[in-house]
Amino acid sequence: MDDKKNWTFEEVEELYKKFNPSALDGGGKVVMVAEDSAPMRSIIARALERSGFSVLEAPNGLQALKMIRDSSPDCCILDINMPQISGLEILEAMRNDERYASIPVIICTAMKDKRSILVAQKLGAAAYILKPFQMPDLLAKISEVLKL
Repeated sequence: MDDKKNWTFEEVEELYKKFNPSALDGGGKVVMVAEDSAPMRSIIARALERSGFSVLEAPNGLQALKMIRDSSPDCCILDINMPQISGLEILEAMRNDERYASIPVIICTAMKDKRSILVAQKLGAAAYILKPFQMPDLLAKISEVLKL
């Protein structure tokens, strides 16, 4: 029998809040999450909302571009592999438009090939987080890029 504790999302979140309270004050900043996996998008959005962020959710690249244009979020979390337009194509479009060029982008993907990582870096991604990831790591990175 394994004595290892099976942590729930809520337990991990509470521990993180206890030890890193300042990292979880989103202060109403708007974060757009573009992720084609509905469960993953929901998990990320829920964690962000509990951390004080306002969240926009896009299930594909076209909706993500529309949300960016309509809302100009404070930060974007982009998956690479999405229907219609990839996260890297969204990032490139943002960097080529002065209205959105300064919005920090975090790539959150299962793509661990060197080419994807280099392209994201070249396009100016603020961070590249590999799935599976730990939610406290993502929240800390968002706080870092937003200078919270």
